[in-house]
Amino acid sequence: MGAPATTQEITLGERRIEAYAARLGPKAFTALFAGALLVALCALKPAWRERLEASYLVAFCFFLSITLGALFFVVIQHLVKAGWSVVVRRVAEGLSLNVGLCLVLFLPLLGMTGALYPWAHWAHGDHAPAAHDTPPTPHVGPGGTPHDRQHSPGVEAAPGVLTQSSPDGRAIQAELVHPHPSPSKHTYLSFPFFAVRLGLYFVIWWLIANYFWAKSVAQDAVGGIELTNRMQWWSPAAMIAFAITCALSGFDLLMTMDPGWYSTMFGVYWFAGCAVSAMASLVLCLFALQRQGLIKEVTPEHYHDVGKLMFAFVVFWAYIAFSQFMLIWYGNIPEEVGWYQRRVTGGWLGVSVWLLLGHFVIPFLCMISRYPKRRPGLLALGAMWVLFVHYVDLMWLVLPQPEDFLAELGRGPRRSPVPLLDLGFFLALGGLFVWNTARNLKGASLIPERDPRLRDSLHHENF
Repeated sequence: MGAPATTQEITLGERRIEAYAARLGPKAFTALFAGALLVALCALKPAWRERLEASYLVAFCFFLSITLGALFFVVIQHLVKAGWSVVVRRVAEGLSLNVGLCLVLFLPLLGMTGALYPWAHWAHGDHAPAAHDTPPTPHVGPGGTPHDRQHSPGVEAAPGVLTQSSPDGRAIQAELVHPHPSPSKHTYLSFPFFAVRLGLYFVIWWLIANYFWAKSVAQDAVGGIELTNRMQWWSPAAMIAFAITCALSGFDLLMTMDPGWYSTMFGVYWFAGCAVSAMASLVLCLFALQRQGLIKEVTPEHYHDVGKLMFAFVVFWAYIAFSQFMLIWYGNIPEEVGWYQRRVTGGWLGVSVWLLLGHFVIPFLCMISRYPKRRPGLLALGAMWVLFVHYVDLMWLVLPQPEDFLAELGRGPRRSPVPLLDLGFFLALGGLFVWNTARNLKGASLIPERDPRLRDSLHHENF
C-alpha cells in the first residue's frame, strides 16, 4: 500500500471530460434516435411486435449489469485497500452513478409485467395457486413406485407434465411435483411486492454509489486520509448490502419469468455477468478517454490488471454456468429441466452452443496470455467481444419464455432471436447510458487527485 502520497509533488496531465463530453453528446443522441427508429420499424411486423417487452428487458438488464458491476468494483477497491486502481477508480465511480438512469429505465417495465411474468396474471385467476402447500400425489405408472413420478412410455401427458429423459435414454413423461405455486410464492410474486422490492434495491444502490462518489470527489479538495478511512469503514456493510440486493435482483428480474423454475445459483450467475461486463466497459472507457488525450497516467500496468479481472470473471461465469447446468442435468427434476429444454430446442440450441464457445472458450484462449492484456487496443477488442456475448447471454435468458404462457397471451413460441429489434433497443438505451456516464463525470477530475494511494497507483508494476 505504501505511505500517503504528497500530492504537491505529483504532476498530472489533462483529466477533465467537459470538452470530450460536448463532442460525445450529439453522437449519443444520434444512437438514441437511430435505435428508437429501428425499434419502431421492427414493431411494424406483428411477429416482432410481440417481442418488444422481452427485448426491452434484455437491453435494460444489460446496462443495469454494467452499472452494478462498476459499483462492485468501486466498493471492493476500498474493501481491500487497493492502491493500484486509484487512477482508474473514478471512471468506475462514474459508471456506477448510472443507478439513477437505470431506475428511470426500470419504470416502463412496471407496465410490461403482464407480458413478461406469468405471475402477474395470478391475481386475475390464471394459474391460481394451490389451496395448500402439500404436493399432489405422484403419478404411479404400471410397475412404478411413487418415487418414480413417471408416466409409462406412450401415456399421454396430463397438465403439469414435462418430457424427461430416462437413464436408458428413452423419452418418458414426468409429472411435476408442484404444478401450482404455493401460497407463499403467490405472495412473494405479486406486483406490489415486486415493485417495492426493486425500488428498495435501487435506493440501496443509489445510496452506495453516491456515498462513495461524494467522498471521493470531496477528497480532491481537502486531501488527507480521513475520507479514505471513512470509505474503508463503510465498505464491508456496502458489500454485504450489494451482494444481497444484486442476487435478489437477478432472481426477481430474470428467474421469475418462469415462476415454476428455480436455481439457488442463479443470483451468482447474474453477478458474474455484472462483473465481467463492468470490467469490459471499464477497459473501453479508459481506452476511449486516452484516445482523446485524457488520463495518460493510466499505463499498460493498469490495463493489465483490469484485463486480469475481466479474464477471471469470464472463467467464473463459465464455472457457475456449468455448475448450474450439471446439477440440474444430473438431478433430472421436471421443474428444473424444462427451463433448459427450451434452450436446447429450435434455434436456441445453436445459441447455447455458441455461448459456450463465445462466452468462454474464445475469450479464455485469447486472453490467457499476458500479451493482449498489456496492449490497450487488443484488450479493447476483447472487451467489445465480451460485451457482445454478454448481451447474447441475456437474450438467451429472457427470450425463450414458457410456451404455454405465450399461448395464453396469443403469441407464438420464440424459436430464435430477432437481431434487428435487439440492436434497436441496444442503440437507444446505449445512447442514453453513454450520455449519462459522461454527464456523471463532468465537473470532477477523472483521477482522484489527492487520494493518499495515488503515488502507489502511478508507480504500479506487474511482475
